[in-house]
Amino acid sequence: MNDEPARLREAAGLLVALSGLLGAGVPVPRAIELLVDEGEDAGRRLLAPVRDAAHRQGVAAALTDELARLEREPRRFGAERAAGFGALVAAWRRVAAIWGVAEASGAPLVDALRRLAAGLEGMARAVEEEHGVAAGPRSTARLLQWLPVAGVALGALVGADVLGVLFTTPFGWGCLVAGGALAAAGARWQRRMLRALRPPDASDGLLLLAVELGVRAGRDADGAVALAVRMLHRAGLREDRAVERARLDRLLRLWRRSGVPLVGLLDGERRRLERERSTRLRQIAASLETRLLLPLGVCALPAFIILSVLPMIAAVLGDTLAVLG
Repeated sequence: MNDEPARLREAAGLLVALSGLLGAGVPVPRAIELLVDEGEDAGRRLLAPVRDAAHRQGVAAALTDELARLEREPRRFGAERAAGFGALVAAWRRVAAIWGVAEASGAPLVDALRRLAAGLEGMARAVEEEHGVAAGPRSTARLLQWLPVAGVALGALVGADVLGVLFTTPFGWGCLVAGGALAAAGARWQRRMLRALRPPDASDGLLLLAVELGVRAGRDADGAVALAVRMLHRAGLREDRAVERARLDRLLRLWRRSGVPLVGLLDGERRRLERERSTRLRQIAASLETRLLLPLGVCALPAFIILSVLPMIAAVLGDTLAVLG
């Protein structure tokens, strides 16, 4: 089970509530305290120590430090280590990065949190769609991997001594070696195909959102980009975002030539990135459904024949010869 969408939505819900409190004039420490006191979910438990340290070092730095401590001492969160721990940390690192941009640039915090909440909701939808479109090809791949094993079980069910042939005769040993090699090669081939379903890098629109907030706060374009990169790195988000950075650089060149408002370009490009990522995944998943027939024909079916059909024939012939003899 993938917990990343749930963690992203949990963080988004807390940010919406927090932005509502801040918009009503509640101070940041008090707003965090009110949220923490309302429940025991993972996000609130994470914010509890941040509330106490925020007045000394700022929320972004306190949240980053708490995430680092949590990674060093995962037992503090008990079951979250086994169920969604990585997703929890990844979701709140995004919050720390954007909060850092707002603190450093002077961007209105309420607006920044609302935009981040909407961004996290979009990321959750994107992750759900990734897993949804990948479900078909992955199910097909699992079916192909189990086909040779199912063949052996089928032979045993019909009464043929398939296992006896496979494990006690030279012919069976040869079948095991050849069939096992084909099955392993097919599984490896399928894994390589399924890797195409993964995004090329960590580009999820967060860099574009961080730059947009800096520009909205009055930073020049270069200063907003530098601040966004620095805050993402400080929050521990050092994954490669080459696709997103290339789009950002192209957008800045267009902005300098055209003179149109940069904020609108950034917002539109972030939405376009989300749409194109979804379209790309759908296209790859559709093509994989067909391409997975290759390991089926080249590896899985021959392995099925070698590991089940041939030993079954050998077992039946052996029984027949024994009766005739």
